[in-house]
Amino acid sequence: MNDTHSIPSTLHEVHSLIHAPAETVFEILSQVASWHIWQPDVRVLCKGEPLHEGSRFKYSDTGIVINSEVTEFQPFHMIAWKSRSLWMTAEVRFTLEQENGNTLLHYEQELQGFGALLFMPMVRRSMDLLIAQLAKYTSQAVVPVYS
Repeated sequence: MNDTHSIPSTLHEVHSLIHAPAETVFEILSQVASWHIWQPDVRVLCKGEPLHEGSRFKYSDTGIVINSEVTEFQPFHMIAWKSRSLWMTAEVRFTLEQENGNTLLHYEQELQGFGALLFMPMVRRSMDLLIAQLAKYTSQAVVPVYS
């Protein structure tokens, strides 16, 4: 008998104000091939750019290989993907709201599987680190915005 309620699941959320327009933040998040520039632990192995719903990409973060597929893509507003790695899956969602020239960023990760319990203590720290790296990079970056 397969009881889906017995599979561990955790939801983590971070909300932050980024001092850059939503278009800039979205372009940085959606340019997978450039993630390594602002996330030093990330190595892109296969980029599915330009990203769109259904595109796939593969990267490693601190040595763990992660296979991802974009599940939702709304330019300048939201990007989401489902990732698989080792003994867990993750649903990742970034929602952006323009606010007085800045971006209110909602970042969610829902982890499922036995790896979710193992990685639970590290997830919040890694999400906070990603936001800090993104905020620092957006303050320095000149990113082309494509329509």
